[in-house]
Amino acid sequence: RVRRRATLQSALVDMRAIAVDIKEQLGSVDGEVENLETRLASLSIKVSMRSDVVSNRTTFKEAAVDVGKYFDQLASGPTANSIPTGIGRLDKKLGGGLRPGQLHSILGGTGSGKTALASQICDEAVKRGHRALMFSMEVDPMDVYIRDVERLGGVSRWDLRSPAHITREKAAERLVEAQAAILNQQDSKVVYGEPMSVEGIRQAILT
Repeated sequence: RVRRRATLQSALVDMRAIAVDIKEQLGSVDGEVENLETRLASLSIKVSMRSDVVSNRTTFKEAAVDVGKYFDQLASGPTANSIPTGIGRLDKKLGGGLRPGQLHSILGGTGSGKTALASQICDEAVKRGHRALMFSMEVDPMDVYIRDVERLGGVSRWDLRSPAHITREKAAERLVEAQAAILNQQDSKVVYGEPMSVEGIRQAILT
């Protein structure tokens, strides 16, 4: 899928250099290749970024064909294997939900709800019989759990500090009910909170 010959040639040069290191160090005592994981990840990112650049030979006519196919898919309704996010309006915009095998980016400022949305998508996938892993490298798994409880209960933890007694009581009641509902679920997502390498994430997924 690399569109530009220069990108492919550059990637091959880097791959040869890595291969030479592997060959040399396989015969050494420790057999370790210096920064292999980082170098492979960097190479993969570099190739994908450059290969995503549209070739100068691509015409608007060719692009129109691809866009037309995309619109036809949306018009035909949700795809059989799409994974709904659980948010009706968003799923409608996405043509039924997320597409398996594709990378989806959620962008937003601090506190805009990115983690909560990702967590909800995972929960919705589990409800539909899928398995979900969540790698939360900036937000502690405990905080992910608290946000899940808040989302399910429809209240905020800060309502427990409200000066109004009735507000505090309702918040406590709903949070307890939400926790019970989560704990009674047969299946749920698995949340990894520690920093992990690309290879570590891959191994976790395979496991």
